[in-house]
Amino acid sequence: GRVEPVSAVAESPDLPPQGRREMYDRFDEAKRRADESFAVLDPLPRDREGDVMWRECHRAWDRWWRDHTTAVALLREWEGNHTEASHAAASHQAIEMNAVSYTALTNAFKRLLDHAGELVNGARNRANSSARTAAVSTVVASLIAVLVAVVLGFSLARFIADPIAEVVSLMQAMNKGDMTRRIASVRSDET
Repeated sequence: GRVEPVSAVAESPDLPPQGRREMYDRFDEAKRRADESFAVLDPLPRDREGDVMWRECHRAWDRWWRDHTTAVALLREWEGNHTEASHAAASHQAIEMNAVSYTALTNAFKRLLDHAGELVNGARNRANSSARTAAVSTVVASLIAVLVAVVLGFSLARFIADPIAEVVSLMQAMNKGDMTRRIASVRSDET
């Protein structure tokens, strides 16, 4: 679900105490989820540039979270004394100061996500290039295999057919009465 920014609490001085507690609980739950996400993402491999960006995201998160907890503390102080000064201090922290660190945080994460997108696109392009190379190599290898098979087939056919044709020619000559012809054998595969 959506978590309201701390500024929503500051901008709603008439919010009942139960509504404030629910918002604070949602803040705590969002922090727990963020910490779990960092725990999962921290050990993932990154290139040098991505690692620098990841550390910057951590620093920006830490700055924003400090501002956020300061704003929450000021809001809780205001809830205890309801003075105009404490509300003004909490509102200033929540609305103005948190905006600065939140902008830095979103910019850091945007740079990291853009970098990750570039890495993904580069990997995708290399994979596509490898796939095209593999496809071309397969076609070329197949064509070479067919050519070799045709050449071997014709060679083998001649290797077998030529001696048979010579025997057939000799038998036709013998059938006509010519018994003087001989088969000239130059091969050593038959004895």
